[in-house]
Amino acid sequence: MSPQSQSTPLQAALTTSVTNGHFLDTVYYLFSSRLSSGRVGKLQPLYANSQVLKAAGQHFRGQLSAGFQMRHELPNDIEDYDYAEDSDLEDDDQDDIATRSDIVFYIYLHQPALDEIDTVNCVDDKQRTLSNFKHVIVIPDVAATTWCALMCYIYTGEIKFALLKSGGKRHENIVKHKRDNPLAPIPCSPKSMYRLAEMIGLEGLKTLALENLQSQLSTVKIMDETFSKFSSWYPEILIAEADHICGLYLPLSSNTTTMTAIEEKISQVARGELPHAEGAIMALLRRFSEHKSITPKELDGDSRPSSPPGGYVPKKKLRSATTTMHAS
Repeated sequence: MSPQSQSTPLQAALTTSVTNGHFLDTVYYLFSSRLSSGRVGKLQPLYANSQVLKAAGQHFRGQLSAGFQMRHELPNDIEDYDYAEDSDLEDDDQDDIATRSDIVFYIYLHQPALDEIDTVNCVDDKQRTLSNFKHVIVIPDVAATTWCALMCYIYTGEIKFALLKSGGKRHENIVKHKRDNPLAPIPCSPKSMYRLAEMIGLEGLKTLALENLQSQLSTVKIMDETFSKFSSWYPEILIAEADHICGLYLPLSSNTTTMTAIEEKISQVARGELPHAEGAIMALLRRFSEHKSITPKELDGDSRPSSPPGGYVPKKKLRSATTTMHAS
């Protein structure tokens, strides 16, 4: 008789739920929209099983093992959102579409009762809903779309990335995806997922996001991407973009359009419009002069890209406000 295979964390959680009647013990609240005021709002609940998440990595083991209890009000919106360029935040006039799609997906995946869905989305009953979960966690600096994709990746090992916004076809691609796959999660930005995977230490997911981003470089406004604040945070991405530019356009003497675009970006830096872009200039200059790839270590020291609020991103931890509720 062959030895019985060991069950996965997901299988174990499902088996336990058969006898205790509970699978979802964790609810995350994340913002889904960029409001017309410039603030980030439209708090959205996403559900998970803590046993499955703890098996995914140290970040979740620490996050979901808190032995304290606290209560606080759920925020309606915030102004301090580190990643202002986050394309996984829907514009205000598209919020209802995004929220309905995500809720439909979770009904399909977890089959919660309909009255539970109504309660979760009723602002007046938020506190009553919180008492139904062991862990209630507010993540104020990640978009709901990105976190939803993360949860699905942890459960299934699969993820679908959206087109980069600078390519100009992201919105129509997502609309088509919703129409063709109404029960599936919305594709997330590879840039947003790279940032999140870096925060929580999931190297495999970070690699998938980077590979997808690199595969799209030929279809986007590469100069805008290279000189963006996001790229300045991550040497690995910045170098990939610089290598892509040089691989396409060397020698510059025969590409006056490219040279003009670079000169304009340098002028913007000189005017103080792109204070974060020193690393981009250094990466391009070194690549052009040496005609070879450079490594992240070569961008260390004085030429290290600028970091976002709170410090250099690779060392940054995910912000969260946690309400841990233990069943009596």
